[in-house]
Amino acid sequence: MSRRESASRPSNDPCYLAVDINTNGIPGPEETRWVTIPKTPETYSYDADGNLTADGSWNYTWDGENRLFAMESTSSLPAAAQKTRLEFYYDYLSRRSVKLRYWAAGRSCWFWCLMRVAT
Repeated sequence: MSRRESASRPSNDPCYLAVDINTNGIPGPEETRWVTIPKTPETYSYDADGNLTADGSWNYTWDGENRLFAMESTSSLPAAAQKTRLEFYYDYLSRRSVKLRYWAAGRSCWFWCLMRVAT
């Protein structure tokens, strides 16, 4: 399987590009997927504990125990890119037990039970 970009990057700003996936002669449908490419160069921000708080695509929120609590896509992303928020919850041993994904079309939820994902 290979891929080729169907559009070139117009500038150093964030962009949302279509990527065509073909099968190199293997029977099966080709499909188009979308990828967000952050601006170049990216700028990174950190809090006093050294946790990443922002990059070119996401804003990060950490809890009092330095565990990632939330990720939210930045407003600088192209309008075509779907705005998303992820939230993470942990058990008493600091193992991630729940991951929630919110976007315009709805919500997804994943639960972990003894290191296995249950949807």
